[in-house]
Amino acid sequence: MTKFIKDNITEFLVLLLGNFLLACAVNFFILPYDILTGGVFGVSIALSPLLPNVDTKYIAYFFIFITYILGAAFLGKKFALKTLASSIAYPLMIELLRYSTFTIEIDPMLASLYGGLLSGVALGLVFRSHASTGGMDVFPLLLDKYFHIPTSKGLMLVDGLTVALGVYTLGITHVLIGLISVWATSYMIDKVLLFGSETTKSIQIISNQLDIINSRIHLELNRGTTIISAVGGYGGEARDIIMCVVTNEQYTDLKTIVMEEDPSAFLIVQDAREILGEGFRLGHRV
Repeated sequence: MTKFIKDNITEFLVLLLGNFLLACAVNFFILPYDILTGGVFGVSIALSPLLPNVDTKYIAYFFIFITYILGAAFLGKKFALKTLASSIAYPLMIELLRYSTFTIEIDPMLASLYGGLLSGVALGLVFRSHASTGGMDVFPLLLDKYFHIPTSKGLMLVDGLTVALGVYTLGITHVLIGLISVWATSYMIDKVLLFGSETTKSIQIISNQLDIINSRIHLELNRGTTIISAVGGYGGEARDIIMCVVTNEQYTDLKTIVMEEDPSAFLIVQDAREILGEGFRLGHRV
């Protein structure tokens, strides 16, 4: 079996697992407590008072169909094929789980929290397989592709608007409880997308002892550096800046090196969300 086939089978299984977990979140946490969360079922719950004679799930299935067409048109054929599998599997799993006699009796706020966390894990797995559930998560993927808004932040925006819609139909209490789920979902998507990639920091160092600091970074941390030529904005003097990327675990060691060699050094430290290249594992953009 070729690596290409193995990778595609793995992605497909991850896709199915993500859809199953999302169906569990909806059936056991979201629908039983009318949690005004994001996604097609959040929209459906928000609209249900306006459509009292229509089952919530049918409103959701309508939106799944519409968003799938939109995603297929703007996100490519490969996306459309995988999302078609989601668009079939997700409603099917919802229907199958409805026959389950298993119930979870908890406070609605806990249902919102844990339903959101489970939804975030599920959507993170689906996004890692380069697909969508065919629901409202198509919109964050469009925002990512065309406006470079990270997927998790785009999803929080879309879900937040969905929850806000519920102010007019369900009241402020449902909205406040629903916001817990929106935050939890976005939080877990970040964690799942970054799972397996190293958390890192990008650091710029301005110092009068650049040579020794640069050498110690190479020898003690086994990290590469880049020397950037710069000019002081106030005095106009030419000087060099060290730029390097280290893991969070190495950051303390690097700071110790800099402070030992030049206590007056100037450091600029930023979290690096995605690092691709030699010395680091492949990360996932979020």
